[in-house]
Amino acid sequence: MAAAKLELDRIVDEAIALMEEAGLEAVSLRRVAARLDAKAPSLYRHFRDKDELHALMSYKIFQRCLERIPVCTSWPEWLEQFGRVLLEEQQRTPGALQLISANRWGRKIVPSPPAQVIDTIAGFGLDRETAILAQESVQALVTGWTMMHPQPAAEGFHVGLRVMIEGWRRQAPRGS
Repeated sequence: MAAAKLELDRIVDEAIALMEEAGLEAVSLRRVAARLDAKAPSLYRHFRDKDELHALMSYKIFQRCLERIPVCTSWPEWLEQFGRVLLEEQQRTPGALQLISANRWGRKIVPSPPAQVIDTIAGFGLDRETAILAQESVQALVTGWTMMHPQPAAEGFHVGLRVMIEGWRRQAPRGS
């Protein structure tokens, strides 16, 4: 087998593909390894356990979401696009909600995506403390909505997202 076949990105991509086909419960190191024509123990040089694989999967999916956000001119516009992209991803990806609940950013396996998000929002002039709270509230709305409404988003989601962002705009220090 070619060594390139067991590069970390390839393993994570294969695990995500398996999750998208059959849900998170189908993702095991043995099944991912089989799809790569390898043995499960050979995957352990890249991560300690399935929790680390889940964290890497979550990180990669989150990065894909960030890459899909169009160019924006303000933090409220960016937060709205962020919410829309996250919702689309959570609704289209089988196992996404289970992956979110299984993930533990605190293990420091991968960089914390919220830091990248906060840097982006703060780059538009919003103070970091408000940026943290605003991004957390958007993610909570998206995840809660997805749990209650797994089908494509109704207008209610978009109205709620805009109202939430407007509330953060009103709370933001002047000049943000």
